[in-house]
Amino acid sequence: MSSRKEQKAQKKQERLKAEQEAMARVQNKKRLTVLMAFAATCCVVAAFVVISSSKDSAQKIKGGPETAAQLSGIKQQGQTLGNPSAPVQIVEFADLQCPFCRDFSNKLLPDLVSKYVRSGKVKISIEPLGFIGPQSEQAARYALVAGQQGKMWNFLEIFYKNQMAENSGYADAKFLASVGRAAGLSPLPTKAKLQSPAVDKAYQAAQARAGKEAIDTTPSFLIGTSEKNLQRLDQASISSQGLRAAIEALSK
Repeated sequence: MSSRKEQKAQKKQERLKAEQEAMARVQNKKRLTVLMAFAATCCVVAAFVVISSSKDSAQKIKGGPETAAQLSGIKQQGQTLGNPSAPVQIVEFADLQCPFCRDFSNKLLPDLVSKYVRSGKVKISIEPLGFIGPQSEQAARYALVAGQQGKMWNFLEIFYKNQMAENSGYADAKFLASVGRAAGLSPLPTKAKLQSPAVDKAYQAAQARAGKEAIDTTPSFLIGTSEKNLQRLDQASISSQGLRAAIEALSK
């Protein structure tokens, strides 16, 4: 039988052990609380990063307001920009991935629009082609759907302002949707819409017309006073001076 002294010592040890276990439980609880708070903070930060990234992605598409201002008040009908009764007609054959088409859009089109299209002297229509690659076709189809909403030229101009290296894979569905959103499309076209009979017919008609006119480079242009007398514009005339001269000659 143990002595009273030994019993006392044993009880003391049991009490100390119980206190240590209780303290450990408190410490574990504190650690768990800290971890949960840290995890919650991480979730908030992650959510903020996702939201910020989404905003950044949207901000990467530039040219929306400038394009809207440039085209404001000018009639758009399908693939045509300008007064349907304009005395001079220009038809552009373009591939949206083509850097030379981008240069025309950024450098020459603003002057053409401000001086001739806005005044009602010229209407310009586009035949979107798929020369460069599969994403050229998808961009062309997207532009044709934009035309159904009277926003084709908004889409074209914003696309060109954000164009990257051809066939680099940038012109995917996400990019096209971002450009469409910046152009004011609502609703954005679905995959089914892009492959619809109406869009397919318009796209195939553009390719067929390019073949008929022996178009082998973009941009290429036809110009005339009506569909019946359109003539190929010489590549050397694709400049501010050349376009003005051709338009003025037809306006007399």
